[in-house]
Parts: sequence; C-alpha cells; structure tokens
Amino acid sequence: MNNQTVYWLWIQNVLGFASIKLDMIAENYTFAEDFYRSPLSEKLSLGCFTSQDAVRLKNDSLSSAYSLMRRCEKAGVDIVSYGDEAYPALLRHIKAPPAVLFVRGNTQVLSQELNIAIVGTRSATVRGSKNAAALAFDLASAGVCIVSGGAVGIDTQAHVGALRANGKTVCVLGCGHECGYLREFDHIKQEILRRGAVISEYPPDMKPSKFTFPQRNRIISGISNGILVIEAGRRSGSLITVNAALEQGRDVFAVPGDITSAVSFGTNDMIRDGAIPVTKAADVLDEYPNFGKPKKRKTIDDHRSSEKKIQVNSEADKKVALTYEQLALETEKTEKDVADDDDISEIPVEMDFSAYIGKKLLTDRKAEKYPRKRPAGKKKDGYVSSITKRKPEQTQSSTSSKKTDTTEIKQTNRKNPAPEQKIIPEVPAKANDDSQRLKEISPEVYEELSDEASVFLKALGSEVLHIDEVAERTKLPISAVHAAATELEMNDLIESLQGRRYKRI
Repeated sequence: MNNQTVYWLWIQNVLGFASIKLDMIAENYTFAEDFYRSPLSEKLSLGCFTSQDAVRLKNDSLSSAYSLMRRCEKAGVDIVSYGDEAYPALLRHIKAPPAVLFVRGNTQVLSQELNIAIVGTRSATVRGSKNAAALAFDLASAGVCIVSGGAVGIDTQAHVGALRANGKTVCVLGCGHECGYLREFDHIKQEILRRGAVISEYPPDMKPSKFTFPQRNRIISGISNGILVIEAGRRSGSLITVNAALEQGRDVFAVPGDITSAVSFGTNDMIRDGAIPVTKAADVLDEYPNFGKPKKRKTIDDHRSSEKKIQVNSEADKKVALTYEQLALETEKTEKDVADDDDISEIPVEMDFSAYIGKKLLTDRKAEKYPRKRPAGKKKDGYVSSITKRKPEQTQSSTSSKKTDTTEIKQTNRKNPAPEQKIIPEVPAKANDDSQRLKEISPEVYEELSDEASVFLKALGSEVLHIDEVAERTKLPISAVHAAATELEMNDLIESLQGRRYKRI
C-alpha cells in the first residue's frame, strides 16, 4: 500500500470492475493522483467516458476509499494497487486490468518467475482429481507457482497438490475475502495463506454473483504464463478462462481424457484445435526452457541463507492431509450434473468484459470457404479456436540414416499414389527473394487472407522466426500474431516448428 492507493480505490469506485477504461487512464497518467486532480474536462477528453461516468467523476470525495482502507487494515487484508511494485507485472499488461487487488498472504508470491494456472470442471471425476493433484505436485516441486480459483473440483485439487509439495500457490477468488464462500475448505485456504496468497478484485464483504466469476477468470490467466485445463465440458465455465488466455497471448495446455466422458469433450476439442497436450509435468516445463536458470552467480552469503531450514507447522499440515482421493470422492458427480454445474450459456456479461469472450459465448459453426480448414478466430464449442497448432520439426533425411518412420511412409503413400516427380536441385534462397515467393501464392488464397496474416507472411519471408520475433517486426499484439499464424497454417502457407518458430512452406 502506498500514497496512491486511495486514488486507485476511487478510480475503481468510479469505473467498476473489469473496466477497459482503466487502460486509457494508465496510458495517459503516471500516477492515479494526477488523474484524480485533473479537471473534469481533461478527464472527459480521453474519449472513453459516458455521461453516467461523468456524473460519477464529479464526485471527488475520498471518504469511501479511506473507509475501505481502514476496514481492510482491521481484517488483515493488504491492498495492492496498479501502481505498486508488488502488482503482478503480467497482469498490468492485460486488457482491463484490475485497479486494485485485495490480498491475504504473501504479496511477493505474485511476482514469481513462472506461474501456471490449473483450471477445470467443478464436477471432477476421481481420475481428473488425481491428475490435477499429481500435475500440480510435480510442477510445484519444480518451483512453479500454481494459480487457480479455489472452487470445488479441479481448482481445489490443484491447490492441494501444490501444498503437498510445499510449493507456492495463488487462489483467485470470485468474491470478497469475508463473504464466507466455500467455508468447508477454509483449512485449505489457511494453508494457502501460509505458503502463498489469496487474492480478489472485490472488496472483502462483496458476495459472489454470476458476474464475478467470469470477471475473475481473466485475472487467473492474466497473472499466469500458461493455463492448463483438466476436465472441461463443451459448455464449461473454464472456457471463459481459455478465451481470456488467448486474448492475452498465454500458452494453453490441456490434458486429454476419455472420449466417451462429457467432462473431457471440451479438453479433447482444445487439443484437436491446437492446444498443447499434457500427460506429465515435463510437457509444460519444456515450453519454458529458460525457467530455473540462474540469473546471476551466487555469493557465499546467498548459499548460507539458502541453507536455513523452514520450520513447518505440523498441526497445520495435518489439516491439509485430507488426501486428494478423499476430496475427489466428496466432489465427484454424475456426468448428467456436469452440464448443469458448468453451463455458461446463461451467464450475462457486462459490456466492459465482453471483449474477452465475444458478444456470444456459444455460436454455431458457420459455413467455411475452405473445407476442413478453420479460419482463425471462428468460435466453436464455447471458446475461440485460435490456439497455435504445433507440428514436429522436420529434419533433413540422409542416406546413412536407417531410422526412417515406415508407418508414416505407408500413410503418405496411401494418400498419394505417388506419381513420379522430377528431382529438382535445391537452390539457396536469395536475400531479397521474399517478393518472388509471395507471387507464388494463388491470388484467390491471398485475397482471402486477413491484413494481419498478410503482414505476418511478409515479415516472415524466407527466414525461420520465433513468434516473439514476428510480433516485434510486425508491431502487432501477440494475440493477433497467434491468430494470424493459425490462419496461415490452415491455408498451408507456413509451418509450425518446435519452440514456437515458423517458416514458409
């Protein structure tokens, strides 16, 4: 908490929650106090405020903000505002970031090197619960901070798995700290406070509603580097988090499940559309090869301090000893209940938050011009299927290699009866050969490309580039670059390589 906190609280009172108007304020004012003290005409000149906003902006009283600060101090709730150093760096750069976070626990855990969100259905099966706890345990053991929403089912299992590994975990609430939500799991929340943090965008006494949970999902993905989905139906609320993750340019992972189980339909569809399949923790860690590498050389004092042992409260450990098998049995439901518990089709969405999940949560698949290819950005089964697809990196074959995949050869021979082709010697690409390569594209296909895809293609040229390098060259948002990459892949114009690199075909 700093001297700017009261002004950020005032801004939150004026704008409400999940407001994209906060972006305009942050872009034009270094300090919240500067915006607060600016004339009303100057505020309105930003061009994002309505007439109702103007009425609220006239009220410059800070009494309610100071009152909330006093209540939080008595309740042991820290307030981390947008301008604080403790505010998560990743969260600051999303669309509609929260003006303040109400935090219990260790605020330093909000700035870990690698955060992975684990989400899924509330109606978890025994197998899904075990998978969530086991993956969270392995990731937390490797030093990853586990983020989830504290709900019954997969969320709870993710927190329990991290706690069993003595790792760090962050619980993002869809209500205030003191509203009494899920009191039966208070013992787990107490353990989270000892080893991590419980955070919320909402004041301590605010109760949950059908609006708050979709809004908090953008924070779960916003503070995370990637999101792992374990068991989600096609109409699961977890897909709101997936949409937010795609909008924010986060990595999306999914655990494959039983093809006959309703709680796996959503995750299986995600993998089909390009999500990274996960069967072990290493599948996630492989996407972050620099994680865990030392930033600087350790000194003798650093080594001595690291040798200090942390005392563990054995009584508290006994409370969390409720195994994930027992929790799974308590939360397991029939597949018939899954659609009822996770159905998001009736959730109304506030105007400011509609950008994350579109104007419709569920839309029918429209007719497509290119059969069996899905253009980027089309919605299917409740989430935007613009996840970047990954293909294994192709290596040049040599006559000395005897490890040719005969199965793959048979499959390709079945598809192509193999007319004889002339062997044309490879010619190295010229430095300025990009324009010549672009002319080889069919005019009909080229006209169908979006502007972002065209820019992506020109920036790529004849090189092999990482997705971040493409974003830097094109100056496009990372989410737009991902969508353009998917569109070009669907049209067989580029190829995805390992490590999020791309090359022209």
